[in-house]
Amino acid sequence: MLDIAIPDQYTLHAIDLFKGEQKSPEYLAKNPMGQVPALIVNGHSMNESASILRYIASKYKLSELYPEDFSARHKVDMMLDFNGNTLRP
Repeated sequence: MLDIAIPDQYTLHAIDLFKGEQKSPEYLAKNPMGQVPALIVNGHSMNESASILRYIASKYKLSELYPEDFSARHKVDMMLDFNGNTLRP
């Protein structure tokens, strides 16, 4: 198991999908795609889970999540793409 602390500069916000909060004007102002999850970095909205995970792993040098080795990284990319393109839809 990985023990990863969320840095203080990030704030977690729960979005109630059943109430349609992802389509509220407040949320759409931050994330025009109206998708969950979303990560706002320097005013830029990231809304694909695979992209968000790659960003976090790269920013915090979490090679155990996103390896430096090409072959190992390719396997992680395949899992992320499979999840985003096959399981999630």
